[in-house]
Amino acid sequence: AGAAAAAPFPWRQVLVLLLLRLGDGIISVMLYPMLPFMVRDFGVAEDDIGLYVGILGTAYNLLQIPANVIWGKVSDRYGRKIVLVFGQLALAASTIALGLAKTLPAALVARSLSGMLNGNVAVAAAAISDVTPIKDRPRAFSLLGFVFSLAFGLGPLVGSFLARPVEWDPVLTGTLFDEYPYLLACLTASLIAIAGATAAACVLDLPRHNPQPLSVPPTAADAATDTETDSAAPPARTARDRSRSEVLGVPLLDQGGAEEAPSPSSPAASAGGWTLYPRNSTTADFSPHSAPLVFTGPPPTIITLEPAALLPGAAEPPPEEPSGSFASLCAAHFGFGFLVAGGAELFPLFASAPAPDGLGWSTNQVGTALCPLAAGLFAGAFSFPIIARKYGAVVSFRCAVLFFFFSNLLIPQLRAFVQFGTPTLWAAVLFVSVIRSLGGPLGFPALGVMLNAVLVEDIGFWNGIASSSLAAGRSAAPLIVGSVWSLTLLHDGVKAGRYKSWPYPVDYHLAFYIMCTVALINVTLSLCFPKPPQPRA
Repeated sequence: AGAAAAAPFPWRQVLVLLLLRLGDGIISVMLYPMLPFMVRDFGVAEDDIGLYVGILGTAYNLLQIPANVIWGKVSDRYGRKIVLVFGQLALAASTIALGLAKTLPAALVARSLSGMLNGNVAVAAAAISDVTPIKDRPRAFSLLGFVFSLAFGLGPLVGSFLARPVEWDPVLTGTLFDEYPYLLACLTASLIAIAGATAAACVLDLPRHNPQPLSVPPTAADAATDTETDSAAPPARTARDRSRSEVLGVPLLDQGGAEEAPSPSSPAASAGGWTLYPRNSTTADFSPHSAPLVFTGPPPTIITLEPAALLPGAAEPPPEEPSGSFASLCAAHFGFGFLVAGGAELFPLFASAPAPDGLGWSTNQVGTALCPLAAGLFAGAFSFPIIARKYGAVVSFRCAVLFFFFSNLLIPQLRAFVQFGTPTLWAAVLFVSVIRSLGGPLGFPALGVMLNAVLVEDIGFWNGIASSSLAAGRSAAPLIVGSVWSLTLLHDGVKAGRYKSWPYPVDYHLAFYIMCTVALINVTLSLCFPKPPQPRA
């Protein structure tokens, strides 16, 4: 147990996983600020901009729903590393194809392939859980959440500043980037993904399979196998093995029997205790020839002894379903994904729309308005460990959702600041952007910590289910808010180059108020989250 407690934080592994998550996150949101301009360039009518922006924004996240589950399960069986590397390379190739698209169908196919061939949201979270002991997981998921939030801040900057480069650098006129105005942004994001794939292939060291679960007493066939492999040196324990030891409160036993297990004839056995038999496995947590482990009192609820169907030669069992708390966490993933993606799409729509329904900004102005997000990202990253340590991950999640609520409440009010001049308007934009940026760094790591606290086996599969819920929310939001945005501007349509819309509150405010409603639902949903563990007496 002392070795597990002294295990250093696996920085080398975690940093590579963070780089993978950065590239994936940037590509997933890079498109939002340039979507209104891209769809206009495809020849879509102004009345339909919101609808087709929603369709194109939904394509990636919609395909992520099955992809996260499928790739998460594949990583459980064949290993995380190969899935992570393949996913990053496929993501980079399809993103470059998006930059080369000249029609809406071509862009839709490229974006769909990005979502279909990549499930790294789930696989990276499962890998973090694999390589970090339980005591270090809050820090690891805080870093993962921060990088994910950083990607949600950097992605829109890449998409807004590097799209249409000829507008800010006429020297590029007549070049490849003039013919394909969105290629530079897509190529830049793809290079980050390729760098992550290269680092993963060269540096990442993950177990090929998940460690074997604890099982029923060994059979005669197991004993024969033990005799054949008795002289083999035990493989090194992984961080995942050590973390399980911490969960169970059980000492790690070496093949040499450095720590002897209690005897079945000890007082513990006669006092109504319970016996835990080690399976013959490659994890070597317990000595296969030592006595069974005997404990007093009821067994921890986290352990489930496997039925006879799981003995060697039997069919593979279905994944063990986590506790009921998992359902509420999946619903929270959906709602939080809706808030993140909906906010990422709505602000560029609002900022680029002509008056009186928007600000009428260019791509560079939209990008400049997104710059203050960086300050909030760093503030949120430093705030999460403090809030989570003092008040818990549930409170951190509620704070994140409330930040999204207030930012969506305030964004449509920016129109009122136009009459006070540019400095006043930009001061208001700065304030709202900082509030909006705090949601991601507080919400993503909180969800990761709470989710992996209820998972025991098939980590990749269940992380895939949760990530698919997140992707479902991120796919529903662009389509819903984009359609609502278009519908609220279709009352009289565009006449003589001037927008006319529905009366308040069913005008351009309506999409933002839908976002506020989803935020309040998420706060209510958090009442169903698992209670934090109480210290033992």
